[in-house]
Amino acid sequence: MVVRVNKETAEIVVLRRICEALRPPNELLVAELTDGNWVTDVQESLGELGMALPAAWDTLTRVLARPRREILAELTAEYTRLFINDYGQTPAPPYASVYLPTCSQGGSQVALQVSEWYSQAGMALPPDYPEPHDSLGVELEYLIYLHQSIAEAGTGQASKYLRTIKGDFYANHLAKWIPCFARRVRAADAHLFYAVVVELLTAVVAAGL
Repeated sequence: MVVRVNKETAEIVVLRRICEALRPPNELLVAELTDGNWVTDVQESLGELGMALPAAWDTLTRVLARPRREILAELTAEYTRLFINDYGQTPAPPYASVYLPTCSQGGSQVALQVSEWYSQAGMALPPDYPEPHDSLGVELEYLIYLHQSIAEAGTGQASKYLRTIKGDFYANHLAKWIPCFARRVRAADAHLFYAVVVELLTAVVAAGL
């Protein structure tokens, strides 16, 4: 259940649940899906934020009312197909640098640009970090970190500075590649779970939470 403290809490919960959904599936995620905690958190958070549920939400809740083993097998196979490989071709790689050249930005500089945003907010990844800095999972973790930092900063210059960074990251980075990524997921006829999660992600980016 969501603890409705304020708008920032709801934003963090939505981002956290999207981030979990776009990581490799595991038993913990499937338990959250089938027990209804993931669904409830997203529903209540969107209500707090005044945002609509994805169109296929009710259908998704019925799809998730099945044995955990069956759902885990489906999501694992689909995650691999969509985001890792599909007979030598990956339908929707979850990396900003794949899409930004098609949005009139230079892909070779994307990782550096993203790292600079991380640094501005005080988040640094170790040199041996296993994921590319422009991967969707890392970027969502960065947004969660930003929201948490804003909540801790309260009011004043520090909060204003972090909110400016957040707005810049949404407008000048996420908004330039997430729609491209989402189109690729939809074109790949994704499993309903990933189709709904990507619709939710697209709405969050458009809103610039």
